[in-house]
Amino acid sequence: MRLRGSHLSRLAVGVALLGLLMAGCGKNSPTTVLTPTGFRPGPAVPTGSLFGFVVYDPTNTPDINVAPFPSTIIQLLKNGVPVKADTLSIDSTRFHFEGVAPGTYSVSVTASSFLINFKSNLKVRETRVDAGNITVALDNSFLNTINCYLTGDIPGFGLDQVGTYESGLDQNALGIWTYPNVVYTGGAPIPAGTYRFKLITDISSTLTNLVGWGGSQADTLTVPFSGRRVVRASGPATDLIARFPTTAVYQITLDERRQSLSIVPAPTAGALRLMRIHR
Repeated sequence: MRLRGSHLSRLAVGVALLGLLMAGCGKNSPTTVLTPTGFRPGPAVPTGSLFGFVVYDPTNTPDINVAPFPSTIIQLLKNGVPVKADTLSIDSTRFHFEGVAPGTYSVSVTASSFLINFKSNLKVRETRVDAGNITVALDNSFLNTINCYLTGDIPGFGLDQVGTYESGLDQNALGIWTYPNVVYTGGAPIPAGTYRFKLITDISSTLTNLVGWGGSQADTLTVPFSGRRVVRASGPATDLIARFPTTAVYQITLDERRQSLSIVPAPTAGALRLMRIHR
């Protein structure tokens, strides 16, 4: 028996329907095949970025326009809630936030020994926004150190020398302390070796609990060095460790505004006297 065209068409449709019914019987079976849902994924939300610079009290600290810079944390806030943060490196004043959703934001700047400051109403769109400069004012109440001594297991710089001022640093300007001092202008030589110490600000310190400016024993500093970060701390875990390669008199500078320490070979006695006269 021959099948006419119309009969063939009906047969093809029937076979197709039977195939769909059979496929439906296994609809609850696990499968890795993705079934179209009719929904398309929404487009990615566009984002922008924001950057700016921190200025450190140009009136009272005009020298802090070059590195090292104080420890500084920048926060991006939306409705007063922090959404991003950036910690500046010791050699940069630039902050930068990427992937910022469109909206209105504020930026807060918190720098050690400076007053916190904010910049508000920063509107971010799908472009890069320049927040400009944010200036922070010096916090004089933070610079309240009365005495400062180089103290540790360095020969000639122990607790016995605190009372005689042999290991004392002079404050030549607000927050800036230097050794050798005006009493012992020649300074005492530090023998070659590796030593543990702090710039103590509390004379009740003991050798097992030095209180003052320190860092981390995880890093051994090699003299000479300049502008290394220090922090106010107590206890042996925050003592500084430094290797002095040669026996010499060293010039030590603690800058509390920058939270930095420098140790370099001292100038000759004559040059040192001229430096003090011109300050």
